[in-house]
Amino acid sequence: MDKIIEVDIFFEDRMQVELVKPIISRISEEHNVCLDISEKSVASGSHGKGDTIRDLKHYFKLIRENLPIFRKPDMLVVAVDTNCDRFPETKKSVTDIIEAEIVPYFVIACPYPHVEKWYLNDLECFNRIVGFSPSVPLEKCERGFYKNILQDAIIKGDNPPVSRGEDFARDIAHEMDFYEAGKRDSSFKHFINDLSAGIKLVKANL
Repeated sequence: MDKIIEVDIFFEDRMQVELVKPIISRISEEHNVCLDISEKSVASGSHGKGDTIRDLKHYFKLIRENLPIFRKPDMLVVAVDTNCDRFPETKKSVTDIIEAEIVPYFVIACPYPHVEKWYLNDLECFNRIVGFSPSVPLEKCERGFYKNILQDAIIKGDNPPVSRGEDFARDIAHEMDFYEAGKRDSSFKHFINDLSAGIKLVKANL
């Protein structure tokens, strides 16, 4: 792996980071490139789309002012839940903030409706890792709906009571069948396809 891609990532919360970050690494390995990933925006607890957008605007301002700590990356990855808004509108709300003349290669992850559903997209994988396979509706726009399914499945899988979804994220990311997951969730499919295409473009232009 002779190509090193510097990637800056912006996420709303740890549930996104712990799942999506190893997915990024897995896709990069499939394209035979190494990554240097730097987290630029994530709170210890819950962040939010508004906070992420605000931080993203400030990020580009700092780059324009040429602060060394905010060097221009090869690629930018931003994740925001749709929160039941339509996928195209959510993606556009982030794309409109990105200054492509500064970072021309970027990928937007917009889990629909929330990232907890992405943990549940490949139930065979989920069952192997967590020990229980829940019933998961393909689309349900309700705050906390998939989060509750996820946490309930963890309990029913006889895992320690203190276990949280992100504790299983890395294993899920490594073992998930991306093709099957994409068939169940178009927002996930868009992200995998865009990420793969973006990494190939950056690799070709390094």
